[in-house]
Amino acid sequence: METSLGTHLDRALAELQDLANSGVEFRDTSSDELMAALHSIEHLSRIVEGLAIQAAREVDERTTKRVPEDLKDSFAHFYGFPNANTLLRQVSGASGRTISRRLRMGRLICDQTSLIGESMPGKFQHVGQAFFNGTMHIDAADTITTTLNRLPSHVDSELIDLAERTLTSTATGS
Repeated sequence: METSLGTHLDRALAELQDLANSGVEFRDTSSDELMAALHSIEHLSRIVEGLAIQAAREVDERTTKRVPEDLKDSFAHFYGFPNANTLLRQVSGASGRTISRRLRMGRLICDQTSLIGESMPGKFQHVGQAFFNGTMHIDAADTITTTLNRLPSHVDSELIDLAERTLTSTATGS
């Protein structure tokens, strides 16, 4: 039997909550332990931010990819919110700026659904792959995608892909 997404998230949250409540004291760690903890915590935060972006993208898609006249089909409207941004701000407690960033990033790096329902890779799939596996920070991902997305449409897509791969490699140190 397959475990649900909610069950996985509940388990992870319980583990992290146990750690946070355990009275962990960083001042009692060696320098090497502290450095290892910093790396682990930052990697974990990138993975969690990636999940938040993927969830925000799904909320956005379920809210905006419906027939506008049929508001009961809109995810945000179903839960009493005028749009995805407002719903996400209320649920997360994050600022409008943070939510707008998550939505923008989701539109650029998450897989997309075509008009006929087929799955298509995100516009910046190299950045997406590095970001979602936790090796790239959101700041680097946002800078790369924002910069490349501003290029004129006549720029060769192969050059954009090369630039994306190069910048991704530089940002991740690989």
